[in-house]
Amino acid sequence: MSWLKRAQQVGTILLLLWIAGVGATADLDDERELAAQLAARNSPEDVLKLSVSGIPFQGLYRDSLVKQRRGGIILLHGRKSNQDAAELIHPLRVALPGHGWATLTCSLPLAETDAEAANFASLMPESVGRLRAAVTAMQQKDIQDIALIGHDSGAWVALNYLLQQPDTAIRAVVLLDPAPIRGLDKFPVKLARLSSLKLPLLELLSHRSGDTPDDEARERKTALKTLADYHQIRVETPNDGWKTVEDYLLQRLHGWLSRMLARPKPAATPADTAPTAP
Repeated sequence: MSWLKRAQQVGTILLLLWIAGVGATADLDDERELAAQLAARNSPEDVLKLSVSGIPFQGLYRDSLVKQRRGGIILLHGRKSNQDAAELIHPLRVALPGHGWATLTCSLPLAETDAEAANFASLMPESVGRLRAAVTAMQQKDIQDIALIGHDSGAWVALNYLLQQPDTAIRAVVLLDPAPIRGLDKFPVKLARLSSLKLPLLELLSHRSGDTPDDEARERKTALKTLADYHQIRVETPNDGWKTVEDYLLQRLHGWLSRMLARPKPAATPADTAPTAP
């Protein structure tokens, strides 16, 4: 085989590997541009620089406005959203501190293509790594009692994180309209394993245009029915998600999380720290 033909073959292989690698990673250029825009419109004290495996990403932090802090809340946005989205994320991240909560919105990876956004499983490992870094950032601020609020695909990031390695710092989880997962290729979270979670879990469902998650919601409710502290509630909203009920949602979240985090913290066991497959 001539050196030229061999070089062409090697070049083709490298090109295919490069294409495959791109398809499974975040769109870092768009993410950096968005992060810069969000940093410019927020106070420098709010902007938190984080990283996973040397790759930087941005969080937006706001401390409690109440002297006696209740705990910390990490907000995980969904597809076609961001860490300071006008709908849902921004209203919660700026209002909850007035009720005694420190908030940190974690920037999750942006998909490069519409197909990747739909099948967000490919971004799950990177998303879970970012959540782990966000939890560490909260703890470094001496916040040891943390709740997770995950919207859309962010709900599955929260569940995947907890299934991989139970974290006693996480005291409660709220799922807001978990993204549909039926038909997704190699989705890492198995419904059968959700019953192994050992913390309060609240799932709130709105009426969302374009989605029909009723069947999947019933499947999650069945998978989690053995948990004493799991509640699935459908909120009567117009067909526009949470836009018109943000005040109600704020009060609901604040009240439930206050009750859950006021409970005695469970003691850690060896099983609580052992990594497991999701």
